[in-house]
Amino acid sequence: MKVIGICGSPRKGSNSAVVLDFIGKELTSLNHSFSVSYLAESVVEYCCGCLSCEDEGNCPINDDAKSLLELIKGCDAVVLSTPAYFDSVPGKLKSLIDRMNLIVSALKSKKMIVTIVGQADETSWNAVAEYLGVVAGITGIDLLGREFFHSRKSGDLILDDEKKSRLTALSRRLIADS
Repeated sequence: MKVIGICGSPRKGSNSAVVLDFIGKELTSLNHSFSVSYLAESVVEYCCGCLSCEDEGNCPINDDAKSLLELIKGCDAVVLSTPAYFDSVPGKLKSLIDRMNLIVSALKSKKMIVTIVGQADETSWNAVAEYLGVVAGITGIDLLGREFFHSRKSGDLILDDEKKSRLTALSRRLIADS
């Protein structure tokens, strides 16, 4: 199975990246392909609503979103790890999601798991998970599970045995039918 990880955090070295690193090691140890794209290192502009994606099958915005969308289009599954910002996802991740209209027909057979990492509380985490569930429903992506992890600053998320166990179970849910 070919899996792409999307790190939605705008910070390099984020706790979202720590989670993706662990999941990546789990998946590769089981002989699955895994690569990560860090939005902190990408230029992703806002969708301008021009509908060229629907009318012409392309997007006139020349940025990293095009290559990210091609990676998503070419994979079997997505692991999305993001912080919660005011009960939603960070702006750059929201912009990438808005730009997915270009590849929406290619998403219907994909699988996805989600991790939400940050200082927010369960109410905020659930709001983010609900939003991502709506995105999955609109695109036809099969959202197989989610996990939440509390942390405040980059580097303060410690993956103890309990957290590793939860991430291992989530990872295995992603590849269960492959």
